[in-house]
Amino acid sequence: MKTQTSAEQSITLNHGVIVVDENQPAYVQHAVGELAEYLKEITGSEIGIKSAPVPDAPLQIVVGGPSVQKVAPDLWQAHAETLGQEGFLIRALPHGRGTALIVMGATPQGTNYGVIDLMKRIQVREQSAFVCTTNDVIIRPSFPVRGMHLNGWAFKYPHTFRCWKEADWRHYVDLLAYQGVNLFFIWPFMEIMPVPLSAEDEEYLHEVRRVVDYAQRQRGMEVWVFQSANRVAVSDCGVRDPRLRPYWVLQAQGDFPAAGQVDMDPANPQQFEAIMQSREALYRIVNNADGYCTIDNDPGGMEQSPVGDFMKIFTASRALLDRLAVLGQRTKLIQWLWTGWGVGGRWWAADCNPQERHDFMREMIRAMKELREPWWIVAGRREYLPACAAEGVLAKTVYLPYSIIEDEPSRPRTQHNFPNMRDHLDALSSYPGIAGVMGNVQTPLLQFPHVYSFLSSAWDFESRRRSPREVLLELARHLYPDQAEVLADCWIALASCGRAHMDELVGCLERLTAEDCLVRPGMFARKLFPHRLQITRDLLWQLKGRLAFEALRAGATSDARPETCATLIEAWLDAELAWDQQHGWSVYWRTLGRAWDLMPVADAGFPQILANVKKVLGGTADEPTLDLFLEPICQRLMRKYDAWVVAQCAIAPLKKAILEVK
Repeated sequence: MKTQTSAEQSITLNHGVIVVDENQPAYVQHAVGELAEYLKEITGSEIGIKSAPVPDAPLQIVVGGPSVQKVAPDLWQAHAETLGQEGFLIRALPHGRGTALIVMGATPQGTNYGVIDLMKRIQVREQSAFVCTTNDVIIRPSFPVRGMHLNGWAFKYPHTFRCWKEADWRHYVDLLAYQGVNLFFIWPFMEIMPVPLSAEDEEYLHEVRRVVDYAQRQRGMEVWVFQSANRVAVSDCGVRDPRLRPYWVLQAQGDFPAAGQVDMDPANPQQFEAIMQSREALYRIVNNADGYCTIDNDPGGMEQSPVGDFMKIFTASRALLDRLAVLGQRTKLIQWLWTGWGVGGRWWAADCNPQERHDFMREMIRAMKELREPWWIVAGRREYLPACAAEGVLAKTVYLPYSIIEDEPSRPRTQHNFPNMRDHLDALSSYPGIAGVMGNVQTPLLQFPHVYSFLSSAWDFESRRRSPREVLLELARHLYPDQAEVLADCWIALASCGRAHMDELVGCLERLTAEDCLVRPGMFARKLFPHRLQITRDLLWQLKGRLAFEALRAGATSDARPETCATLIEAWLDAELAWDQQHGWSVYWRTLGRAWDLMPVADAGFPQILANVKKVLGGTADEPTLDLFLEPICQRLMRKYDAWVVAQCAIAPLKKAILEVK
């Protein structure tokens, strides 16, 4: 990103008009409408939208090249060729008897981002809206492509996107647009919808189509649809609503070879036909995407299958899309380089041969080169970037460093590992000319800190060097401007130790959530769902768990009394189970036969707590002793929470961890 600035001035936005040419694309008109709506929320005054300049207006916000040329033709001529595809300029200048606040890009895409940037600059004092701007602000993004992919599991609303309503999807697309995203990578989960489609599955896919259309038309994004190469559903598992349907279920939607069930083999004519029937059912309804991406494995894959069989799927898909897709032959085919088609995911192994992996990925890319254009590559690991460079395809490669925003799958929590994210993004420094970068997230409403940091770096690559607190404060101002310091402190507290400050933060959040009418939503919080304080409510649950853990750390000393340790352990598990009940992770995974531990194994202080508890119980703490100690805790917690979750996710792993202390 390049920015030029000069002397700052304050411009009041309470009274005036927005000028935008009526021929600007729908996404520019949509952004202008949002700007007017946002200003009305702040000031209580209507902000008119005009198609032509109003010389006697005290303030005109002049949006887009056609309108700017009427107000400041010299300014347009000076900058139109330097802003690039998505760059924009913001400048205030005298006009008529008032001020013209210019927001323009050389293209509608640039103008769109200029309007969004202006909204983020708005400050509020009582019912007055103003911006502190300069004679020149010129901004251009660092990467042409900046994307986001949602990938995860069907637990509880609203934490999993799998259960979102159509309006929720639109709001999240808005939030991504505010963060500079121009590529939305959506997964309809065709792999859990048997063909012929049920009425419920058809309606869901029509909803996906409408979300795709919204992202394209109203937000100016490109949209790619994700799909497995060869995972095909043969049952709906008795669940009619695909939003609630479990996956991956044996004998129903394919599963991992180790579980005794393989996916469809493209070398088998009948199974290949099943693959293509599933794809055709998807393409007939969700036919409006810009591209369709196939992952090479997980979900899906076929060990020992040659690359040629994988490419048969692409070739047949090309023919289907030429016939069915809105863009026809201009529709992109994308390959996601992930664990490797036909190799059983061995590139994840610690002892894999790097040269063998490199050569294999080059083979996969060369196979794509045999396809008719347009096609692209998603590089799912930084280890694959050298192959993309060696094959000369960086200009059509999007880097997706999977799980650096959020581990997937992982128990829902707001994650806080900015150094790891920066480390993966730094890899791009060695690959000038790469098309762009994309993130993925499992629990979008919990991961705002990492998502915002990642997307800020995608827009302005140098932004990755900022401190976590700088990033968190900036994000907090977009959410709850009057509570930004508190919100940033709360996020930081999730990754820190110590009770005193955390006690205060929990108290602050409790007051804010109880008095939500006093919390003014910023630009981002206006789009949160199902409530504008969703972030503070989720933070409160998590901080209470962290606070209870810190109390356990402080109180469960080697010389504590057993009853003291029992009280502290129960309070900590109670807080964690309360949060687990909110998002439903443990209950969901029970349907798939897996118990996820509540234990904070990543916390460096946890082993010492376990050792202290074992010492308090006599040092050798055998199984009968532990049963006697833990059973009353278990019984009391079972009165409040799901008995299986308490026993299998809390008590059993805690008992095992204590027994294993040396």
